[in-house]
Amino acid sequence: MLFFALSYCFDDGDDFPIFPCLLDLQLGIDYCFGWKLLPYFLENSPVLRYISLYRESETKYTTAIAEGKHKEADDTYGWKPPKQVPECLMDRLKNIEVRNLWRRKSECEVVKYLLENGKALEKMRISFEEDGISDEIDEDTIENFPRASESMILKISD
Repeated sequence: MLFFALSYCFDDGDDFPIFPCLLDLQLGIDYCFGWKLLPYFLENSPVLRYISLYRESETKYTTAIAEGKHKEADDTYGWKPPKQVPECLMDRLKNIEVRNLWRRKSECEVVKYLLENGKALEKMRISFEEDGISDEIDEDTIENFPRASESMILKISD
């Protein structure tokens, strides 16, 4: 298994590499780059079949803000979808796992985008952070999002 530490190398997708053979991706959603890198991986990984997204602890994020290590900014965690639906999302991506969501509205947009455009999706698993302090989204909200794949299985847990 090969791991990439690209978040510090490619800010805002400048010269983001193409991964023509990347099948499985584990991507940490941290307090520095948030969701910024996900669209670039989707656009530049045409045969991607599995994504595991792990959201850093909300407590760690708020502590970093309090200690002055990071400033709070919506654009850091804000979701900017790709201009066109990526090839992998339409044709190849079978499984998505999103762990440790904070129940924030910005996350809602990411999940909604993946469900609405994941035509090949077979399974999507979502879990929420146990100690999350936000309650902007819930299981019912996600369950009611439109889905590109009618046969896709959606599992949501706390």
